[in-house]
Amino acid sequence: VGALDTFLAAVFEHAVILPNRTETPALKEAALLLMNKNIDFLEKALKLAARLGWTPLQQKLSCLAKDNSIYIVANIGDKNPFNASDPQCPPDGHYQYNTDVVFNSEGRLMARYHKFNLFAPEVQFDFPKDSEHVTPNTPFGTLGIFNCFDILCHGPAAVVVEEFRVDSIFCPKACTIPCPASQFQETDVCGVEQPLDFSMTVSQILSSVAVLFLCVSRASSLDTFIAAVYEHAVILPNATPVPVSPEEALAVMNRNLDLLEGAVTSASKQGAHIIVTPEDGIYGFNFTRESIYPYLEDIPDPQVNWIPCDNPDRFGRTPVQQRLSCLAKDNSIYVVANIGDKKSCNASDPQCPPDGRYQYNTDVVFDSKGKLVARYHKQNLFLNEDQFNAPKEPEVVTFNTTFGKFGIFTCFDILFHDPAVTLVRDSRVDTILFPTAWMNVLPHLSAIEFHSAWAMGMKVNFLASNLHYPLKKMTGSGIYAPDSPRAFHYDMKTEKGKLLLAQLDSHPHPTPVVNWTSYASGVKAHSMGNQEFTGIIFFDEFSFLELKGIGGNYTVCQKDLCCHLSYKMSEKRSDEVYALGAFDGLHTICTLLKCRTTDLDTCGDSVETASTRFEMFSLSGTFGTQYVFPEVLLSEIQLAPGEFQVSSDGRLFSLKPTSGPVLTVTLFGRLYEKDSAPIALPDLTTQVLRV
Repeated sequence: VGALDTFLAAVFEHAVILPNRTETPALKEAALLLMNKNIDFLEKALKLAARLGWTPLQQKLSCLAKDNSIYIVANIGDKNPFNASDPQCPPDGHYQYNTDVVFNSEGRLMARYHKFNLFAPEVQFDFPKDSEHVTPNTPFGTLGIFNCFDILCHGPAAVVVEEFRVDSIFCPKACTIPCPASQFQETDVCGVEQPLDFSMTVSQILSSVAVLFLCVSRASSLDTFIAAVYEHAVILPNATPVPVSPEEALAVMNRNLDLLEGAVTSASKQGAHIIVTPEDGIYGFNFTRESIYPYLEDIPDPQVNWIPCDNPDRFGRTPVQQRLSCLAKDNSIYVVANIGDKKSCNASDPQCPPDGRYQYNTDVVFDSKGKLVARYHKQNLFLNEDQFNAPKEPEVVTFNTTFGKFGIFTCFDILFHDPAVTLVRDSRVDTILFPTAWMNVLPHLSAIEFHSAWAMGMKVNFLASNLHYPLKKMTGSGIYAPDSPRAFHYDMKTEKGKLLLAQLDSHPHPTPVVNWTSYASGVKAHSMGNQEFTGIIFFDEFSFLELKGIGGNYTVCQKDLCCHLSYKMSEKRSDEVYALGAFDGLHTICTLLKCRTTDLDTCGDSVETASTRFEMFSLSGTFGTQYVFPEVLLSEIQLAPGEFQVSSDGRLFSLKPTSGPVLTVTLFGRLYEKDSAPIALPDLTTQVLRV
């Protein structure tokens, strides 16, 4: 379901039918009869709201929601059975709660809230042991829910607004009050530090009249935000065949955290709302399964509502999570980091590793209050990540902020459908967070080249934080918008880290859908005789044509893919050769590239410098996929922001003469349906490992 900019809300002020007063409990059938009488009235209101249909208590509410394709918020009673181990269990053997429930438009129960602040006459109900913070996500925002008298107290009412940053509050009420309810709601808004637009539907409410109404509050949101990414020059531990002590491991991690702290503090002072740090940035790489264990912590599910900075011992020894949480809290900034998670398992789990634990490459996000709000276990592990396990199913991790909806995945995940494409296509995130330890591979998979292309192809913001370790060709970080890079960094010459900041739209403006085959399918291919030759890129055999003139139109085909190029060079140099290439396989690629030398056998080899500028270019292809990523890379591994764009008919074309000599202009398509196993792209990964 696509995200909505606006939504239509309905409220119903219900003249409730009360049961007859009795000292003894009514029969279940009599209670259900009374509740059905009230639901009959609700049915009429729902039909007016949704103009559809409906159908006994939670079942009936679910059917009403499903049949009318509408979200329903209702207040009912919940009972929990007796547990002898619970010293607080009431004498009658069960808890009874005043309960709000939310059913989505498919009839699914998506939220349940037990009222925490009971009014004096509510002796029929029990208090939950802790205040519940219930915040379901919908296509039209994040919702919070509490009940009637809760509004006078800090928890949960103020908490769901201040800490969970909900967009709307749902508040079923049955208030006996001597003044209009709207007057108090307006007063309550004034007491909340966060700016709110508080509106509701009210009628004249007289003293001692019970009403049911919905209060809707909209949290302040930002149209733009400042993003930061930090390319970190990681400090590696000493190589050792045996695990070090936890204290030694923490010492290494704290040295890296000292550097990350400097970046976080600097970013915060410059107004950044969120900062991303790289994969392996806290402990480095080159571990075995045993040697990495002292560096791991138990990272809980974010639903536990935990601020490690305030309560570091809640989940055992967690010094790294505590420090990251305090960095976020003390600097009022979202912090994204990559650490290791450990989870015990036993023989009852047939997939449990022999050492009795799962170890995960894990991204964590702490909000500006220091609360853990996201945890992601990397799905697509690189071939040398034997120290980690892949989760059983891909995790689709998102979280909402006042500056948009975020998704997160790690490094090699970007080359696969899940979770990367799912986050954008199904979860409709605005911005992707991308910790990575990326080894640059030319001509098509250098970090800044491919990551900026992915942002453009998927039409999302993309915050990529890479390790800085030139010995392994690790560099290249950036802040990318769908239309153009906002900031990027590539440096193979120094050993220093780099902090980048840039402003982004919180919700990128939608752009027209691209038909990637529209233009190319209408181009008539001219025979080039026997001028085609083959070349190898990552074990993929490309079909190539040499560009022999200063300008012209060329077509090269392989299987079902035909690539078309129109171009004009500033000059045709005798010491440089360019070629147009096509490859149709697991991925489909159309590429204009510089050959390493004038020998055609070097076309497709890695090359970092060029001298030829282009006055114009237009590249297109008959792609059989909607997932195509447009790349333009200039000499010295530089991007060309604002110098090109993609048309709705599938052309990648220049807007002006290139600002630097061209290395490659490429359309990189992915045919995910051809991925036969989680270890897809074997040739590519093998080649990268050799670099």
